Amino acid sequence: MQNGTPNIWLRLLAPFWVLMTLLVFISGFTLAIVGPTHMGRFFTIHAPSVAIWLPLVAVQIYAQQ
Repeated sequence: MQNGTPNIWLRLLAPFWVLMTLLVFISGFTLAIVGPTHMGRFFTIHAPSVAIWLPLVAVQIYAQQ
């Protein structure tokens, strides 16, 4: 575990990671609420955001070890 400030790359990545996390949660909850009636519209937002979010989480986890 590191002490002090995070790596500069992690600092630059953090706002994008937070934005993608919000997008994943908001689109996921919206999909759960609207159900299959409007699923196509929200799924086109949710699927790519998850595909981008997962590698970002992996970088964050790997960098902290």
